[in-house]
Amino acid sequence: DLGANDTIAAAIPWFFIWHGVFWLSTLLSPVLFETYSKLDNPTKSYWSASVVSTVHAIFIVVWAIQAFPTIDIRGTDSIYTTSDESAELNVIFIGYLLSDLLLAVIYTSDWAGWQANLIHHITGIFCWYLMNEGTFGHSISLCAMITEITTPFVNQRFFFDKASMKEGNLYVVNGILMTLLWFIFRVVLFGWLGFRLFEMRASMMTLPPLYLGAAFFSYAVGYALQLFWFSKILKGALKVVFGAKNKKN
Repeated sequence: DLGANDTIAAAIPWFFIWHGVFWLSTLLSPVLFETYSKLDNPTKSYWSASVVSTVHAIFIVVWAIQAFPTIDIRGTDSIYTTSDESAELNVIFIGYLLSDLLLAVIYTSDWAGWQANLIHHITGIFCWYLMNEGTFGHSISLCAMITEITTPFVNQRFFFDKASMKEGNLYVVNGILMTLLWFIFRVVLFGWLGFRLFEMRASMMTLPPLYLGAAFFSYAVGYALQLFWFSKILKGALKVVFGAKNKKN
């Protein structure tokens, strides 16, 4: 298990790794994508941040699935179930959030939705840091990281938009998959995590007050953001689907 200093030390290399992917994307995108060169600087940075986000999402979801057998998520109501794999995944996630947070602070209002993004990242870093420092909640963090499965579809919508491909069938299919996966993983699964916290209430009440308050606060903020973003995604998906039907008619 990683303590406070170990968590910070372990997250720093991942901060530089994810930032390295950002600069690699910035270097290669003008060569690989004609669209990239036509974008303004803040949008170019958002493009590269989205590339990092997609790479991180694929990486973290695959590793989280592999780590599931190391933690008995349904078989115990103890909040203290942890493993080496879950601790390592936590610091990888913290490193990514720190890297993306730096970019979000630099560009702030130049990036759409920056306020909610800042709240998400700061809350996530605080929560994941405390979970590693206090060695608790790793079964919850693994499930939460699985929700990153939606991220590549969200980013792909942005890429389609900037490449002027919003009229194609791929854009519609991607939007439908994004909406369905968001509902399944970030509305239903994330909601189920709240139920699991309730089931673990006896174990939860043994946490120090700071950890207990942080756990409930972070979950409440996190789930509120998932529902907020889902409402926007659903409105966009309905607009695309019914808009396409109207054009055919």
